[in-house]
Amino acid sequence: MATQAWKDHAYPLQLVTIELQGTRHSDKAAILAQLQEVVERIQQGDSKGESSDDDFGYRFALSSPAESVFDAPASNK
Repeated sequence: MATQAWKDHAYPLQLVTIELQGTRHSDKAAILAQLQEVVERIQQGDSKGESSDDDFGYRFALSSPAESVFDAPASNK
């Protein structure tokens, strides 16, 4: 649980939601190419978007303010 001091420092949080979908034949390079396209769109100023051909594609959205997606304080790998 975030302390009030941390909330005062960090909030409002920003959340980026990215959903990528591939077929069972999609390799890591194809999935990473989709992720790179999302990165480029965000860098260009898009705050949401999607691209798909039914079974392969992505959608993303930036939102703020957002609540933390983490249940516990900071963790290490």
